[in-house]
Amino acid sequence: WDELEAEQRQLFARYMEAYAAAVDNVDQNLKRITDHLKATGEYENTIIVFTSDNGATAEGGDTGTRSYFSRFGAPRFGLPEDWDADVARDPELIGGPQAYVHYPRGWACASNTPFRLYKMHTYGGGTRVPMLLSWPAGLPKAAGDDGIRHQYAYATDVGPTLLNLAGVSPLEQRHGVPAQETDGIPFDRWLREPTLDSAHTEQYTELNGRRALLDGNWKAVAPEPNGPGWEQGTWELYDLAADPTETV
Repeated sequence: WDELEAEQRQLFARYMEAYAAAVDNVDQNLKRITDHLKATGEYENTIIVFTSDNGATAEGGDTGTRSYFSRFGAPRFGLPEDWDADVARDPELIGGPQAYVHYPRGWACASNTPFRLYKMHTYGGGTRVPMLLSWPAGLPKAAGDDGIRHQYAYATDVGPTLLNLAGVSPLEQRHGVPAQETDGIPFDRWLREPTLDSAHTEQYTELNGRRALLDGNWKAVAPEPNGPGWEQGTWELYDLAADPTETV
């Protein structure tokens, strides 16, 4: 940051201001929903789940872009080396309908702190996200329970967990077609009993040829893509209990 010109700092700050404004907008509208539920007497018996799809992304490159597809598409379509991945627009347009923007990679690093790298990677920075689950009537906090859970859960676990909380069995068939077996492992038990271990102890993740395998506290990561045009590369092994940010 200290090495940036004053004009760059102003531009880069504007990108993050727009991001912060978007988060604030979500926050305010979530409050509008919860206020309405409280006014109608439905809040206590409403299950609210709030989460993210992946870690922050570095698709904006080192300097960000005010023309997202110029930046995002350039490597994919063999465009000339002198292709302009940014389009000069007034920074005041960032956050409005006239500029489809993406903030610089440095903000993605800050957004993912303390986890490593970004979306499209299988390190924690690409796959670890926060999740909030609220159901005051069905999951009241016991004395001494701060409501925080450290057990592992994966996106596929949310569906079966909600079915269990609602007391609904999944359909065995629909219109005579047998239902596929679900992948998820419900975690409602350790929502109610915080000392229980997660039953979801193994998980494979992959994106664009980058792979990772979680087995308890051990995580193996293949950080480079594989497939045509790529070497097989190497695997890295991390002990997440001692090193949750995957640095050693």
